[in-house]
Amino acid sequence: MPIGVAQDAAFHFYYPENRELMEQLGARWVRFSPLSDRSLPAGIGGLYLGGGFPEVYAKRLSRNRRLHRAIRRAAAAGMPIYAECGGLMVLARCLRDGRGKRHSMIGWFPGTVRMTGRLQHFGYRRVQAVRTGWLARAGETARGHEFHHSRWERPPAVSTAPYRVRGAGGGPARPEGKVRGSVWGSYVHLHFWSCPEWAARFVRAADQWGRRHAAV
Repeated sequence: MPIGVAQDAAFHFYYPENRELMEQLGARWVRFSPLSDRSLPAGIGGLYLGGGFPEVYAKRLSRNRRLHRAIRRAAAAGMPIYAECGGLMVLARCLRDGRGKRHSMIGWFPGTVRMTGRLQHFGYRRVQAVRTGWLARAGETARGHEFHHSRWERPPAVSTAPYRVRGAGGGPARPEGKVRGSVWGSYVHLHFWSCPEWAARFVRAADQWGRRHAAV
């Protein structure tokens, strides 16, 4: 089943191994541009919103309201949507750039993401799921990395976090990310070879959702 993948100047960071693994599992990636496309690719069963620099293109992204509405409709219909770092940021209600100017984003997650001018988190991460859903099962673990200069001004409740994360070398764990409906988002870039079951569930969830809605 095709999975729509955000790919343009604003969104372009993906572990190539993630794509290779998902393709081995039967996925087909269909690229679209949040900067210029006004609709989602036809026939997709899921969305992957990866990392990049949405803050650099915040003004252009904020103008693409037709695509924002299309993503909100897909999320409301239960499409499996996975977002990391830049993808998480664009799902917020607003993004405040380095000069303090606010730009409207997709608005699926409440709150405003603000660029801070300094590194907030950096390093390899060990992720443990704290909830069960289409992507993960509570207690399962994965690995990835975190690198970002932004933070949430008023983050959603801790109870909406999908993970607890800690540094690869240990240390205290903290809640990370947001879940609303079928949308999972986090600042952590997951390496799916550390959790191939999550990649398999992503592909399976997209296939099931796509087949169900194609039949409607």
